[in-house]
Amino acid sequence: MAVAKGNNSSPYLAICHKDRYLTEAILDSTQICNLEDRYLLGEQLGWGQFGVIRSCSDKLTGEILACKSIAKDKLVTLEDVRSVKLEIEIMARLSGHPNIVDLKAVFEEEDYVHLVMELCAGGELFHRIDKHGAFSESDAAVLFKQLMEVVMYCHDKGVVHRDLKPENILLATTSKSSPIKLADFGLATYIRP
Repeated sequence: MAVAKGNNSSPYLAICHKDRYLTEAILDSTQICNLEDRYLLGEQLGWGQFGVIRSCSDKLTGEILACKSIAKDKLVTLEDVRSVKLEIEIMARLSGHPNIVDLKAVFEEEDYVHLVMELCAGGELFHRIDKHGAFSESDAAVLFKQLMEVVMYCHDKGVVHRDLKPENILLATTSKSSPIKLADFGLATYIRP
């Protein structure tokens, strides 16, 4: 399991699984399970420096989620590996807040590390602004208030995001009044008092 310790030393768990044929693991895990045993992968939703994000559905519940697949061959330095481990740890620590994308599970295979998380149907705030233009002052104030509350929550948990931008602020639904969800903790780190 990937375990993150909160400020009060209580553990926040994200179940971490590894493929039974994995020869070189980068994550600590004793759970043996393959991603495709539990989830059906769907269409590609986006991509980043280390991999792709696809929709996926839980075979047990039917829930539609997102799966960030990080290509291990792109993790060329020890710092890259440390960054992925830290992202998982931080997401596990922060999961459960209404304005943070929930991390559901982590799977490690020979070529990929998969992060299964909540799917935000409204997409990126960046695309909403690009498509519909500027927000009204009152709508912007609501979003900004949510953003400040989630940033304060992160800081209270000892985490700084370090990559706040419209591309990393997702909209939970397609509704005009959708709440935001902070995503992509790949550059996040702990605050040292």
